[in-house]
Amino acid sequence: MLRLILGRAGTGKTGMIMEEIRRRVAAEQGGNILIVPEQYSYEAERELLRLAGDTASLYAEVLSFT
Repeated sequence: MLRLILGRAGTGKTGMIMEEIRRRVAAEQGGNILIVPEQYSYEAERELLRLAGDTASLYAEVLSFT
């Protein structure tokens, strides 16, 4: 399912998404894809691993577009 999270800067969109992915990784639910702009992909991967731990790569991935 595709969900678009829209809102102004500073309203907590990124935090909400990362927390939801963290919960799904903790429950070992796969198929989580976070799509971000190319210039943010490295930072998004680091943040995801920081929040969800080393097993995040088994259940979630960060993809980018140009």
